[in-house]
Amino acid sequence: MSNPETKWMRWVGGTSVVLSLVVGAPVLAASKPWCAPNRPANTAYAMIKSELKSEGSYLSPRVIRHIANAQCGDDHKEELEAHKAALKKASGLDDAELEELFGMEADQVVAAQLPVAYCGAFGADPKTTPARTYAAKSALHKFLCSVPTDSASRYDWVDNPVVHDAQFVRGCPDQIVGLSQTGNPTYLVVFAECNLVERRLDAKKFQEELAAATDVPRYLQLRGKIRFHNARIRFAELRTQVEKKAGEDEMLKAALFDLPAKAAADFLAEHARNAEWYDKAFELMSNTDVNKVLVKHKGCGDAIRAELQKILSERKPATQDALRTLFAERPVSMLGSALLVCDGGVDGREPLAALFSKNVQSGLTLWGPRVVAQQASARHLVEHKDEVPSIERLSPGSHFGGSFDFRTGGSTQYEKGIIATVAPDADGKVKITFKQETFKEPIWDCKETDKIDRIDERGRVIYRESCTMKGHEDVTFQVKPVTVEARYATALKPGRYAVVLSFPDRAALPALVFDTPKREQLFGVAGFGW
Repeated sequence: MSNPETKWMRWVGGTSVVLSLVVGAPVLAASKPWCAPNRPANTAYAMIKSELKSEGSYLSPRVIRHIANAQCGDDHKEELEAHKAALKKASGLDDAELEELFGMEADQVVAAQLPVAYCGAFGADPKTTPARTYAAKSALHKFLCSVPTDSASRYDWVDNPVVHDAQFVRGCPDQIVGLSQTGNPTYLVVFAECNLVERRLDAKKFQEELAAATDVPRYLQLRGKIRFHNARIRFAELRTQVEKKAGEDEMLKAALFDLPAKAAADFLAEHARNAEWYDKAFELMSNTDVNKVLVKHKGCGDAIRAELQKILSERKPATQDALRTLFAERPVSMLGSALLVCDGGVDGREPLAALFSKNVQSGLTLWGPRVVAQQASARHLVEHKDEVPSIERLSPGSHFGGSFDFRTGGSTQYEKGIIATVAPDADGKVKITFKQETFKEPIWDCKETDKIDRIDERGRVIYRESCTMKGHEDVTFQVKPVTVEARYATALKPGRYAVVLSFPDRAALPALVFDTPKREQLFGVAGFGW
């Protein structure tokens, strides 16, 4: 699909073409403010048709300039009205706005300079600017200044700036068509995501955001409104083509339209029920580099840990598989992600974050309406892989916010053993001793099945594993006593099998707590217990 909008926006930055003065030009019959002797009306009118053919769109500054200057004479009134009507439809501007734009575009040299000051530099720093503010400012700059689209933008929340969504949608048609032409089924998932975002675009709110940006010159405000209108038209045309392609195929219609819309609606309902925690978790995850945001959340780890403890106490995951399944649920993974940021980035408890990252949730999982729509579409396509050509090429976009190299501290080690005693110690700690033991450590053989477990945060399809015990190996040892903060020791009971992270002074943190060395029943992880 061609994009004439991009073509004319590339042109508008140049200033090399200068109109020559026309000596002895006819007296202008019309009294338009932009009319001048060096812009003869008949010459301008003659150029409209050729420029339309060359530029491919009424939105080209060249075409608009010729329509403007052609109005400075008495001829071709009817034809000019037709051109103006076509331009009005293509641009989405009203009559008054068109008159403003005519005046700005009439002089090519002046028009070329109008966006230069604003588009010449972008001053916001993502490491010092809150994420939503940066998302709005950077998207507005890209949208107005023809910076390449950024369809991979990770800011995706219930309060997305409209201009951010518009910038995302602007790049969708070319991306979708490009993927489809190579036979890559990922275009189906991209369409589902783009369609959701385009449907929520609000022209009135876009205008309000544009008006609130007081540093944007009027010329770019008008061009922004045109670009917004054009982005929606282009995507609507693409949607019509996709709807025809889907036809009566119920599987395809579900993957492209029904399931993504339902997933996004369900997410919004989840957010409404959990708004305080969801918003806090998202703010933490989206501002991991913005210290002035993070410092506002000092101490957040304890509150989030308490919320997760309630969930774990209620659900009591019996195995590590059950634990992973629990933390694949959106509300729980949101809290888990927030805990990683709080412990590791805000409250200075990196060893705790390291335990949680190693044993529960390896990184930040960025959920939002776009992501859940994308995931719903991808999962449905994978579940019907026999109906989707080249399904092995499907690559859902990542919603992985990054992993962390959390440090457990110097000379730490993981130790494991059967607990002998648990007794109170000084300073709110408990002392844990371990049995001397000889036991047979099971040897597991795990094979991947064809049953889908989940689509992970990096966009990979994860299949369930089936594990069988092949045998045992004899192990004899005794772990030296350790001390653990009482608040992290709730799962530690005599007779249970514990894996602990120990420090040189024999302080420790519980990593995993099971019933026996066979690990058949899980009782705790990363300082949590149930």
